[in-house]
Amino acid sequence: KNRFVNRVVSSMFNTVANKKIAILGFAFKKDTGDTRETPAIDVCKGLLGDKANLSIYDPQVSEDQIRKDLSMKKFGWDHPGHLQLLSPSAGDIKQLSVVW
Repeated sequence: KNRFVNRVVSSMFNTVANKKIAILGFAFKKDTGDTRETPAIDVCKGLLGDKANLSIYDPQVSEDQIRKDLSMKKFGWDHPGHLQLLSPSAGDIKQLSVVW
């Protein structure tokens, strides 16, 4: 997970600060809202730690669940994410912007 974050950062000229990155899919597996032990949590927290702005989309996962998962402390260096609705949701679409 950390290696993936490092690859993303290095491919974006070694910084993701203030860059907008889309996360398409947040759940553990396809067609489920189960976020237990999903790698997306650690990836998002790693990118947020590097000051990236994230837009997260997963039609199966509620906005509240994403907020809860990103604000839960797993390690001492974790910081809670602050989520803002980007635009009104249409149907089941949840589009969030994580502002760090």
